[in-house]
Amino acid sequence: MKKQALKYMLRNFCLLLWPTSHFRTNRSYLGSFKNWREMLKMRPMIRYDGVYRCKMRYLRDGLSYTSKYNPIFEVISYKYIRFMRSGQTLSLYTTHAPKKVFPRVKHGMLKTQLGLSSQQYESYSSDL
Repeated sequence: MKKQALKYMLRNFCLLLWPTSHFRTNRSYLGSFKNWREMLKMRPMIRYDGVYRCKMRYLRDGLSYTSKYNPIFEVISYKYIRFMRSGQTLSLYTTHAPKKVFPRVKHGMLKTQLGLSSQQYESYSSDL
């Protein structure tokens, strides 16, 4: 009885994490998992409760009119991406540090910020 209840619970949890209405899956990919527990551990998933952040850093040559040595600048920028359960993504490319951006990363607030792009996505599990 306990084993059957655990199997039912894991199945429902997997269906909650990967709703079939938003995700297309390849049957052979799903068949590669032995059971629901293995699927839960091994299948990649998108997190909806937070923000993905990518920090980019590069060096840029500067120009000096008063010295024979040109300065070198370190440029740091960030790319923020948030996935919504509705299938929408919000992305922002900025030079602002996470301390300034994370408090504002809410669905309604991001729409008014400069540089925001919004897109629909569709995930294919076999491609992840």
